[in-house]
Amino acid sequence: ELDHLNRELLQLVQERARIVAAIARYKRSRGLAAFDVAREHAMLEELLAAPGEGFSRGELERLLRIAMRFY
Repeated sequence: ELDHLNRELLQLVQERARIVAAIARYKRSRGLAAFDVAREHAMLEELLAAPGEGFSRGELERLLRIAMRFY
């Protein structure tokens, strides 16, 4: 079960990276900033509002910030 979750997590992280890259290309092609601090903050607040059991809120925030800084 853990191996399956690890593969699934990897697939989701890579899919997110592909989507973020596509969005960044789109924004840059139209002269827009690829990074939006307010949007990142709003996403983090929403995701961390009810983190559930497992990682602490701080640990989850660090992981999410790494993923959000891909581009």
